[in-house]
Amino acid sequence: MAEIHMGGLVSGTDVQGIIDQLLELQQKPIDTKNEEKVAIQADIAAWADISTDMSALTDALNVLRGLDAWNGVLATSSDTGKLTATATSSAAETVYDIVIDWLADAHSVRSAKASDLSGGADANTDLITAGVLTRDDTFTIGTGATQQTITIGRDDGGAAVAESLASLRTKINNAAENLPASERMFAVIIDDHLVITREQTGSQTLQMADSSGTALDDLDIFDTSGDEGSTWENQLVAPRQAQFSANGITVNRDANTGLTDVIEGVTLNLLAPAAAADNLTLSVARDTETPKTAILDFMEAYNTVVEKMEGYREVTIDDSNTEEDEPTVGELQDDYLVREILYNLRRLAGESKYPAMNALNASYTYGGKTGILDNLLDIGVSTTGQQNRLSLEDEDRLDYLLQNHFDELEQLFRGVWNPAAGRYENGVALDLYAYSDATSTSLTGSIARRTATLNDQIDRIDESIEKMLEDIDREEQRYWEMFGAMEDAIAKMQQELSWLTGQLGVS
Repeated sequence: MAEIHMGGLVSGTDVQGIIDQLLELQQKPIDTKNEEKVAIQADIAAWADISTDMSALTDALNVLRGLDAWNGVLATSSDTGKLTATATSSAAETVYDIVIDWLADAHSVRSAKASDLSGGADANTDLITAGVLTRDDTFTIGTGATQQTITIGRDDGGAAVAESLASLRTKINNAAENLPASERMFAVIIDDHLVITREQTGSQTLQMADSSGTALDDLDIFDTSGDEGSTWENQLVAPRQAQFSANGITVNRDANTGLTDVIEGVTLNLLAPAAAADNLTLSVARDTETPKTAILDFMEAYNTVVEKMEGYREVTIDDSNTEEDEPTVGELQDDYLVREILYNLRRLAGESKYPAMNALNASYTYGGKTGILDNLLDIGVSTTGQQNRLSLEDEDRLDYLLQNHFDELEQLFRGVWNPAAGRYENGVALDLYAYSDATSTSLTGSIARRTATLNDQIDRIDESIEKMLEDIDREEQRYWEMFGAMEDAIAKMQQELSWLTGQLGVS
């Protein structure tokens, strides 16, 4: 509960006002400390902003220094409506002539139409009552240990039920879920026909057979009247492998897509027939777009973080200001770490050449001139000028190097392999990543350490302010005690004066 002070009742002095003025003087150092704290908090916010962009630069460099960005191979079809493909790094760079004779088909059969089986019926008509099927007849789907048996006119619990084409569809689909993928099938009703289709394409037929009775024969799926045993009475699609050729070699496969065993390192997806006259080709070549994108992403991330830091250390003078107006000073204008980071980024990005790259391992030719690919300038990227920005001045040069000097370009960014050390060394992305990561890593990076120092300063300011507030509280108490003693003295003096005047008869 706050203390209530009442002063000046005897003397008529505004004690509260005097004390407030005295305390206001002591509050000024606290105000100064709070202003200092706000400035430091602004510095912390600025570093958090920079750290986000620095982490983005680190991520971009991590992609550029990694193998995946440089190890891609593209498989390009001349007609993606008929053929698509993907490739891995093991695929040979060449062009294949492809002819697709026909696609693989999945075996499909049907029953007779419900009305032909029972006269005027539909797919929901009970075929037992109609005299088409016999209760307790059975047929199987699948083979071996996973073979499933379907009983006519019985549910899973063995109770007698009606049996229609629609109910048989459901029984077949439920049983097929227990089959291996190589034997799985599905059933549908189409125009009151029961249609059964194998899920996988290829030469394999549907695995179905009557086991007791003649249910499949009664439905006109099988024909058992011939001397050669059961045959498919109503076959819709015959089972067939795909047939195609690559560079004149004929290939047959059960599947149309996901073919990984035809061309080494390539996955083929056959989509439609293609005659020789269609001139369908598949080009397998090194992926140059991914590393180019990685280079451009790195440049953008670099420029973003550099521009951000330069903004935080910029001093802006408005031409419209009067002489009394002060310039706008960036939050981190005097921060040594900003200058250090900007210097190191520029140095690592383009102001140094790599002696490990020489005429033996990094020679290139462009525009009739020969050089050594050991600097960003060699690929058309400039860092010159007052502004520390990466600019792609010659995109044609970069594209040419990607097509004709890919290995040397990769080496520029990823470094040269040092067999003695067992690692890559001296690469633009490699070295920049090491610095950027050491700068932006949470907890241990230089930005994190700088932020920790600033937070320590705030803690010390808070402690100082708390001590000052405690001193002010004590000083206020002392003032009240002092003025209280003065009031007591005045009151006593007035009492004594009153007694004395009374004794003297002075009115």
